[in-house]
Amino acid sequence: AVGPSGRVLLASNVGETRAYNNLARMARGTHLVLLQDDMQLRPGTGGWLRRSLGLFGSQAAARRPLGLLGFSEGVCCVECPTATHPHEVTRPRCVEPGTAEPAEAVACATMGPMMLARGLFLALGGFNESLSARGAPSTLLDCELSARVWLAGRAVFIAPPLVNPSAAEAHVAWRAPGIAAADGVRCAWVRSAFYSARVLPALAASVRVTNARQLDCSAAAAAKDATASGGCP
Repeated sequence: AVGPSGRVLLASNVGETRAYNNLARMARGTHLVLLQDDMQLRPGTGGWLRRSLGLFGSQAAARRPLGLLGFSEGVCCVECPTATHPHEVTRPRCVEPGTAEPAEAVACATMGPMMLARGLFLALGGFNESLSARGAPSTLLDCELSARVWLAGRAVFIAPPLVNPSAAEAHVAWRAPGIAAADGVRCAWVRSAFYSARVLPALAASVRVTNARQLDCSAAAAAKDATASGGCP
């Protein structure tokens, strides 16, 4: 059910990047939670919004304030096709000291869901609409936005997964003729533009420094989550 301040909006098929940007401009809350249509909450995830806002508040005075919080995998390296991303972190291996919540800084927080301040999203220009044609799926919109968050002096964290894994490749949008080839072209462009020899080392260094200075990534902290895994250095 939609509450008194909620709205259900219908629009033509403008594509996900433009739809997110349009909705962000229409929203009135302080933070945005960006979802996709095939996501289902995991059991036992109650209280996630309160805990997430606590992370933003606890990190507000940090050297790099938290700018973007993802609830799916974190990516350290971007490869094309996107299914071959190396060095993924499936669960955070650190703890945020002020809240004792699991969190880890990553170069890219992948879509599904992600949360950030509405003002920051709009100040950054939202998602890059050049990453897809109108009505077509986008590519690396999450990693491209993550890069701009880091370059703006904010941090990108992941929290424990919030939704059940979904096979994105099975989504009807990805079965359209020519989509896979176009996706590869866009992926190569994003990787070249935002994960070049100039940008990627700076992001990697920022991730390492943020984890060392703003989070507790000791072995004892990581051991609190027995399911922590991943390969990011």
